[in-house]
Amino acid sequence: MIWFDPEMSWEAAPTGRRGRQQSYSDAAIQTCLSMKVLFGIALRQTTGFVESLLQL
Repeated sequence: MIWFDPEMSWEAAPTGRRGRQQSYSDAAIQTCLSMKVLFGIALRQTTGFVESLLQL
């Protein structure tokens, strides 16, 4: 069973620095990488898997 905390922020907070800002928060990136290792799938498959879970 997979459960996402509704309190978790998926978008990165603005840093106020010059240049392109991060799209996703560090917690979101860590969650995706953990799922990649846990299920033993490629990163491209992990992103598709997470996107489909978030649409549910």
